Amino acid sequence: MPATPTDPEEVERLFGLVEREIGTPDLVVYNASGRARGPFVDLVPAEVAQAIAVSGYGGFPGGAAGGRRMLPNKHGAILFTGASASVKGYAQSAPFAMGKFALRGLAQSMARELSPQGIHVAHFVIDGGIRSAVRTEPGTSRTQCSIPMRSRKAIGTCCSSRAVPGAGSWSCGPGWRSFKAINS
Repeated sequence: MPATPTDPEEVERLFGLVEREIGTPDLVVYNASGRARGPFVDLVPAEVAQAIAVSGYGGFPGGAAGGRRMLPNKHGAILFTGASASVKGYAQSAPFAMGKFALRGLAQSMARELSPQGIHVAHFVIDGGIRSAVRTEPGTSRTQCSIPMRSRKAIGTCCSSRAVPGAGSWSCGPGWRSFKAINS
């Protein structure tokens, strides 16, 4: 079932499926990002908006869905991967910095609200891709990928086209990569 990380209804369906098949997640990882590169004055506004939506806003639907499910148990962790661009903008990479700054702010706000209730929320600055093989869905330009995790009940996302391929991934659409429910 394809799911877009910026579509709350699709994210809710993903979490519902995970709950039915695996159980309430105790770990949610958001690692998706969008990019629109080039000289600031030459950037295409629609591409900038999409990059910000994936890199920044995209963490909100999954973080909210995970948080709602973790609160009754007062247990769990929600992790967001950022980049050095989340603390410092770089030339020809303004949309990425804008999105990652937003994601860092989301994580900080969520941590202050959810931490007292037993939910750990963290933002990690990690630069670089995840190295491995990739595969593309037949007939599409979508890359299927996942980030392996060791949590018993986890929902993960990934964005790097260099991430580990996996069956059953959740496609995010052109220019993005994949969601995947993971049960390790």
